[in-house]
Amino acid sequence: MRRDRGQLAPLLAAFVVMAALVGAAVADLACISDTRARAQTAADAAALAAAGALFDGRDPAVAAGRLARENGAVLVRQPDIDLQGWAVDLTVSVRTPTLLLGTREVTASARAAVDVF
Repeated sequence: MRRDRGQLAPLLAAFVVMAALVGAAVADLACISDTRARAQTAADAAALAAAGALFDGRDPAVAAGRLARENGAVLVRQPDIDLQGWAVDLTVSVRTPTLLLGTREVTASARAAVDVF
């Protein structure tokens, strides 16, 4: 007499758990990808604001920090300023929660320069 009765339930449970883990991993990757795009947008905006402030004689760090915060990011370090090339380099960070990996920090860098004729 064969004892095949009840063998489907554990396999179905394992399949459901694996499908949930794959779904959570896909959701995490999508969230991190979206956060990377938001971080790059914040870095670009902050660098442009800092370069404009440098040209106008204002504090580039204040302008960069304000634009980074408005875009949901924080400056990782003070902007590097090249006075000869009228350029600003900076890096921002954005934190995002994920389902499987906990809270992740995504960074992005940008450079902006003022074209002085």
